[in-house]
Amino acid sequence: MCEKFVVRVKDHDDLGANDTIATKLLKISQIAYTSTESDLGFLPTFGPSYIPLYGSHREFCDINDKYSDLNKGDDEGIAYRGRILMELSSNMGEADPALKDKTEIPESESATVMCNLRRHKYHLFTAFDTGNMIRETDSQVEFEVSIGDYGNSLSLAGSVNPSTTQPCNAVYDGTHYYFMPWSSSKPAVIIHSEWEDIEFRAETYNIMLWMVDFMKEGLRKFRVLERARVSPDELETKCRELVESVISEMSSLDLPQPPENATKLDMYFYKVRQYQIGLVKRVVEEKPEFVGIDLENLGGETSLSDMEEDEEGDEEDPLLDASDTEDKIDPIPVQKDDMKKPDASQPLRFDSMLHELDCLINGELKEESYKLKIDHVESVLSKFKQLTFEPQISIPDVFVWVMSGTNRIAFTRIPIHKIIYSDNERARGPLCGKTSSHFLKKPLKEKIGAHLSLTIWFGKFEHVAKAFRTPSGSEVTVYAETYENQMSVMGNWTTKLLPRPKFSD
Repeated sequence: MCEKFVVRVKDHDDLGANDTIATKLLKISQIAYTSTESDLGFLPTFGPSYIPLYGSHREFCDINDKYSDLNKGDDEGIAYRGRILMELSSNMGEADPALKDKTEIPESESATVMCNLRRHKYHLFTAFDTGNMIRETDSQVEFEVSIGDYGNSLSLAGSVNPSTTQPCNAVYDGTHYYFMPWSSSKPAVIIHSEWEDIEFRAETYNIMLWMVDFMKEGLRKFRVLERARVSPDELETKCRELVESVISEMSSLDLPQPPENATKLDMYFYKVRQYQIGLVKRVVEEKPEFVGIDLENLGGETSLSDMEEDEEGDEEDPLLDASDTEDKIDPIPVQKDDMKKPDASQPLRFDSMLHELDCLINGELKEESYKLKIDHVESVLSKFKQLTFEPQISIPDVFVWVMSGTNRIAFTRIPIHKIIYSDNERARGPLCGKTSSHFLKKPLKEKIGAHLSLTIWFGKFEHVAKAFRTPSGSEVTVYAETYENQMSVMGNWTTKLLPRPKFSD
């Protein structure tokens, strides 16, 4: 069984071999789900949704490019390469021979898909607060902000808005580093772009990440108390407070419901998260059957011998399977005094994460030690992490490059879910509208090319008026070059009868 689904895009070369342009790896565990409940498990499913592609530099190179391996997915891409619209579905059994050949997608299906991918206008604001640790010291440097083709100086179909800061030389600080002499005049870049509405996906992802961080922080504080050798009674009290706080926050999670144009994968994982967390209780009317793919042992650390041992250990004993004889054997009356307690060696089965946590306070595990309870909290955290992902964010990452002329020195990538705006504070990106620190690294190297303090805001146009605010105590000043337009009339240049404005940028 494979662990990853590889999407590789190649160019068409009539003379030589087709070169790989970009590669995208999709984890099977993020597009499929394994469950003993027949209404939760599903086979690999994806889209229709765009997949952003990243790879090496977009500059043409007629010799061997040292960054060409990035196009094969060997490392993090350093440039946006484009997007592809893809849909994936899986079925059990043999494939239809008629589907093995390449066929064109009917126009009716394409029109339906594109209708559900209506674009919205987005606003990206980036303010440069400070810039230091600049590596380039001999020439002027500037910073470029781009999202997809918008703002990219190499793209012909990008944004018309300026996407770079004004070039200037870095100044020596007198000790070790060079910094940008911005002083009280901070450069800012505004880019307008159009993308599909994926807010509900980014919001769900951010809410899940917030809950993961909340549990991590609670466990971290508890471990600090353990190392401080606090009394067992106090640790018991802190453990109970931790479990109660996690239950309170987890039970109040409000995951956005997928809209009408959501994909099957959106609907599937919305249902899985609701049931597995415990936000919705399931009613099982019949014996569940296994549906899906076993994803637990897909990691590279599991060897073939381990898998064989697991298979041998899972052999069913026909003497223990009484499902065929339950209806034939009359039940034996049992006296109350003869009833035995459940075997403590058998692990308890929990319906959901909230059920497991509730058992630590009001259930079977109420009288257990705080160490066992903390182990259960860590188990819940591990289960929650397995549901914290989003493979269908179709808006590309934001790239910030430090450049010297046409030479790109260092960069940083900012995932879009970290800066996207939402009315719900927990669903809002953790960096949205806040000043954050970013180290720009050289491609394929750990050397730092620059350090920036940025204030970034990304959201829909309708949110700009009510939610976007420039940094407090600041004023926006626009610097632009304008050109006077004239036309030649009877050999004389004049501004009269112009088909365009007299001045333009």
